[in-house]
Amino acid sequence: MSRIVQFFTDSPNIWGAVYRRPWPTGFQDGRLSQSFLTVDSYTITGVGLKFYQQAYWPAQSIIVSIRATVASGAPTGANLAVATVDVRNITLNPAGEWVNITFDSSYVLSAATEYAIVVRCAGTEEVDGGSIKWAGRDASPRYADGNSAHSFNGGVFWSVDLFDIDIDFNFATLADAVDVEKLSPGHNSVVSTGATTIIDWEDPGSGATKYSWTLTYEHPTSGTSIISGVVNAPTTQRDISSPVSSIYNTGARECTWQLRPYIGGEYVADGDPWTLHIVGPPPTAVNPTPADTASPVAMAPLLQWELDGPPGGDDYFFIYLNTDITKMSTAAGLQQGWIVTPELQVLSGLIANTTYYWQVHVANTQGWSESEIWSFTTRAFAPPVVSGGEATPTGENNMLTVRRLVVAARNRIYYEGT
Repeated sequence: MSRIVQFFTDSPNIWGAVYRRPWPTGFQDGRLSQSFLTVDSYTITGVGLKFYQQAYWPAQSIIVSIRATVASGAPTGANLAVATVDVRNITLNPAGEWVNITFDSSYVLSAATEYAIVVRCAGTEEVDGGSIKWAGRDASPRYADGNSAHSFNGGVFWSVDLFDIDIDFNFATLADAVDVEKLSPGHNSVVSTGATTIIDWEDPGSGATKYSWTLTYEHPTSGTSIISGVVNAPTTQRDISSPVSSIYNTGARECTWQLRPYIGGEYVADGDPWTLHIVGPPPTAVNPTPADTASPVAMAPLLQWELDGPPGGDDYFFIYLNTDITKMSTAAGLQQGWIVTPELQVLSGLIANTTYYWQVHVANTQGWSESEIWSFTTRAFAPPVVSGGEATPTGENNMLTVRRLVVAARNRIYYEGT
């Protein structure tokens, strides 16, 4: 991000024109300039200028440059820094818009020295009927440390103040960012709804008069949504605990925050977007499967549950299973932790015809929640005792051995009757 070093951005009430058009003596090459006085030395990398395009110029460009000045503030000499701007990037809206222009190479400006920003048409061809309008102001408040100038003959001669009207054109000089530095929270930080979240930054030299901040997130039903606010300089922090909680309550678990320094109430420079991950208290497990008090239940049940709200973020499940309801969280029963999906397959260890109690704890960095204690009863395994026939019971397995002929055929079993 570039920083703004010097600027004049007060609302324009007049527009100067940059053009090349036919003229009885050949054509006019209309050029404009605005001078500014440096305070300290700095390396200029570009400028911001407010333009609009009066008529579309096919394949036409303008040249923006920095030059030295004579005592009056008019430009002189060669370009010190230069850039070519495609006019297709300039609005046709007569309200104008700011255009950020980056020079082909930077230039070190001296302290306490007057320089001029020069805007002219590229090439030598005539462009009939079109012009680029540069926003200016001829009423108070004015820019006190420079002058505008114009030339009708391609810069051979410069006259300060267009048509004897004292005008100053809107501008901002840009330099490499002595950036608005975001100290806390950093990119990809985790923030909590249970703690105070303050965005805190440093501004070593952007010259901002105020800062806007935005939190952008994806609302589950409304799509991209934005919460925003403004902080006036020199304050460089903002408590965003409330909007973070609001975002969390929509079900979103991530947002992007961005800071924008405002210069002079109009010009905006964009800071880098930083991602925040939001965590909150974990939800509670509800709606168990098998249902509470279910019976009979398979000997290897799949235990499942739902949550009474959106995940808190990085949630883990801990399951406790016991035949004694008073010992749910002890080592006496089955325990399984660090599960990330809301289910647990019990493969072995259960006893037939027995009531089991189970509970789910949901945990994350913000704490934990406990479900109600649920129960289920496993199915009985008690084959009937066989009686009668020629044999007698053999004992523990309740089997009865009978001498009969058994035949299997065509997916059926046939046995000899008595």
